[in-house]
Amino acid sequence: MERFIWISLFLVYNWHYWGSLYAPGTHAKISHLVQFINHAPLFFAGIFFYLIGFKKATPIRYFGVLCCFILSCYLHNFFGRAQWVITIQEHVWMLLVFFGAFFLFLSQELGFLVNRVSLFLGNISYSLYLIHQRISTEIIRPWLQQHLLPHMPNWIYSLIMMACCVGAASAITFWIELPTMRLLRQNWKRIKGKFEAKQEIVLPR
Repeated sequence: MERFIWISLFLVYNWHYWGSLYAPGTHAKISHLVQFINHAPLFFAGIFFYLIGFKKATPIRYFGVLCCFILSCYLHNFFGRAQWVITIQEHVWMLLVFFGAFFLFLSQELGFLVNRVSLFLGNISYSLYLIHQRISTEIIRPWLQQHLLPHMPNWIYSLIMMACCVGAASAITFWIELPTMRLLRQNWKRIKGKFEAKQEIVLPR
């Protein structure tokens, strides 16, 4: 597992470094098409954090987290940021917050975050994860910039997009996702019950 991670990090770095130098057109095309190679360090950092927290904390795993952080910063100019408008300084600060939050979690210093607000956000987190980027960058922000609030600071756009995405994710969660899950569970119990009843009839006593 860890050998695969190190090899993958090495390949991601070399792909962006050498690809952008010697085949910029192909590099850009494939990087747009296969987004994982632009954000792989974040994925692998999560694996390192898991290994540190639930397996064994070793110097090489902490070093792996550091490498993932540095490579994520490096990839800022290689399709490694979700929004093209974000600056390198903003990107680094966001990464510091995310990586720091994981370290605090592993140190069991985030118990105070368990409250009604965080539990609510946890309930809508999957819907929020699915919709936030497309809705924000392709619908809400362009509309704000063109029609309602042109030339505003990034943080104002971010607050508005965050509120809209939380609202949309809440509607999807409580009006679509949860009712659908309840319906599927009820149907599954009914189908399972009929199947078990048929099995009792077919099987010899």
